[in-house]
Amino acid sequence: MNPWQTLPRDWSATPVRLGLHRIRHLIDTLGLRPWPFTAILVTGTNGKGSTCAFLHEILRAHGVSSGLYTSPHLQRPEERVRLGDAEVSSEELEATWRRVVALCEQELQAGRLDEPPTFFEILTAAALDIFARRPVTVAVLEIGMGGRYDATNVVDPTVSVITHIDYDHENFLGHRLIDIAEEKFGIARPGVPLVTGERRHWLLHLWARRLEAWGSPFVPVYARTAWEARHRWGHYSLRAEAPEWSLPWTSLALAGGHQVENALLAVWGAYFWLQSQGRTLDMACVQTALSRTVWPGRLEWWVHPQAPPVLLDGAHNRDGIRRCVEYLRLQPYDRWTILFGCMQDKPWVDMIRLLQPLGDRWAWTPVPGSERSWTPAQHTDYLRTMGFQDGNVLEPPAIPDFLEGARTPVLVVGSLYLVGWVRARLPGLGYRRVVHPALAEETTEFDT
Repeated sequence: MNPWQTLPRDWSATPVRLGLHRIRHLIDTLGLRPWPFTAILVTGTNGKGSTCAFLHEILRAHGVSSGLYTSPHLQRPEERVRLGDAEVSSEELEATWRRVVALCEQELQAGRLDEPPTFFEILTAAALDIFARRPVTVAVLEIGMGGRYDATNVVDPTVSVITHIDYDHENFLGHRLIDIAEEKFGIARPGVPLVTGERRHWLLHLWARRLEAWGSPFVPVYARTAWEARHRWGHYSLRAEAPEWSLPWTSLALAGGHQVENALLAVWGAYFWLQSQGRTLDMACVQTALSRTVWPGRLEWWVHPQAPPVLLDGAHNRDGIRRCVEYLRLQPYDRWTILFGCMQDKPWVDMIRLLQPLGDRWAWTPVPGSERSWTPAQHTDYLRTMGFQDGNVLEPPAIPDFLEGARTPVLVVGSLYLVGWVRARLPGLGYRRVVHPALAEETTEFDT
């Protein structure tokens, strides 16, 4: 399915338009309220997709009929909507998409809608409509951007989760952390539990006062949970204790130290949702879920019999790159070949500076198929002033040859869209996906 081809061109002129009035109108016209399912909303600067994936798996392991809605997709729009363990079919997503687009055209012509909805609003309405027509008990929804005015915030959550706050999308969310935090706090509701991985005391104090006035349970994970973690090559196991539950040693299927935080957020989110249904956490189910969760394109390894391994990571802001670098420093490799591409609104200088000490060979590429891509060919002089004398500017068709000619492990980073484009081509180049080049694929427990 290629939904972009079905939209009138002028509808996409402004891809981001803040506000909930369009999505509310669509939802009401579709007759989706009162909601036939419960919902968990997850926002944050980074980690929200992984947290949603963990949450979805935990709920599934408890026998709950769970739907998962995330963004963006890596290779296919169908990836954004999951029903249990399967993506929505292309036929169902396309039929629902076309029905929502037709509804939008009808409402615009009748004057009941004053402007076209955005792509994300239409896809969100389609996903919620699919969940409503299926036996979905709970929808785990990843906020697209911010929180307060994001299309997913049209639902009434049973639990809200904020991973943590950092700088990203400043042109829309504000240039101060307090402004960004306010936008993300917009998913909180009176009487609804809020779980967060945020650590800044001033921000936690501000949220705690407001949530107390609302009668909303508040769990800062770092204050309410004690845990111990160990790793091998950055692949973690952890055990955790909270007053309400106890998690024995469990291996995480997702790589990186930041996934410990995301896993704990998911456990707390599942705890509150199950509590709202009169149920309790089954830690055997939690262990099963955390050890089988898959989230492609995030610290994902691919190996080739005759070429260095490739590591894909969709880190696309300063905070994400920092976490990627933390993982790289735990690897058995000293130097990396780095293929970097990002969107034009990203702080690419800061992102490259963070990666610079680890790079052995560099290449810059525009993000394939994106009009919003950073254009490295326009910045070669500045890159030289940064100390990059031998970096190559590659057009996407030259990327396969670049991978084959690498002498050290390759990191593809800077954009989920770039990662998705490369990932789609790796199997055809003879690569296969593994947990880690230095670990047997069947390994489930890691040494200290």
